[in-house]
This record gives sequence, structure tokens and C-alpha cells, in this order.
Amino acid sequence: MLRILSIAPLEWTQGQEYLLLALRKLLDANVEATLVLIGDGLERQRILYTIFDLELEHAVQWMPFVTESALDIYLSRSDLFVSAGVTGPPPSFLRLAARAHIPVVTTPPPEDYPLQTFGVAGLVVPPRDADAMASAFHRLSHSPLLRTWMRTSAPDLFPGNGSR
Repeated sequence: MLRILSIAPLEWTQGQEYLLLALRKLLDANVEATLVLIGDGLERQRILYTIFDLELEHAVQWMPFVTESALDIYLSRSDLFVSAGVTGPPPSFLRLAARAHIPVVTTPPPEDYPLQTFGVAGLVVPPRDADAMASAFHRLSHSPLLRTWMRTSAPDLFPGNGSR
């Protein structure tokens, strides 16, 4: 079971619809996966309808917000952290992944901030490309060793945030 976490405002620039399409493709390929989607915003109804339209109610848990202690629990239980943003991941979200030593699947960060800058390792996919995202999920779902390597190989830029 691949446990995916995404934290972002529900806005068109965050690409949640591509994340949901990628999850549907993964499930259709008979890969067991779940998604915890944390965030709220102007696109809430559209995202909730997309979850329903893609028949993902059983695989997606949506919450508009969580407390910091609950967030720590979700981070500790996740295999992947996803940022599907059309304009690249916000630095604060990558710092969350680094804090928990979780591999990421993300759209390209700004050129002056490679993933290693944030202390994370992962796979970069093109924006608005559900197929590429699904492929990255599929690759990581079938390779726990790769996920472990990503967890332990990224530079630790946030010392004191727990062990790997």
C-alpha cells in the first residue's frame, strides 16, 4: 500500500486534479494506494466533485486543515509527499517533507532551489502531466528500496527534526 500525502491550498495553480487523475491511473493499474489531501480554498467544490467523478472516495481522505500534532502523524505515516503545483512547489511544503524525511514527487521547483536545497530527494514530473505523475507513483510503489534510499540520501538541512 502506497500512502501519499499532499498539502496545498485548493487552487487551480496547485494541480490537485492532475494528482487525482494520477491516483486513478495507479489504482487502475492494480496498485494499492491512498491519498491524504490537506487543504482548502476556492476550488474545494471542483476538487470534491473530481474525487467523486473519478470514483476515488475510498482512496482519498480530504481535510481542510489539521493541527500541527495531527500533521506530524500524517507525515510519519506517509510514503510519499506530492506537490503537483503548476508553478512548482512552495518551499514550505518541501520543508515539511524534509522534516519527516519523506521522498517527494513534485513538479519542478524554481531553478535556484533544487530539491536538495530543501533536504529532500524525489522524482520531478512535468506540470499538468497525470501520466508522468502516475508513472512516478508506480515506480516508487514497486520499489520500497528506492523510497528508503531517497529517505536516507537527501542532505539533512533540518537537524534536530527526528531520525531517519
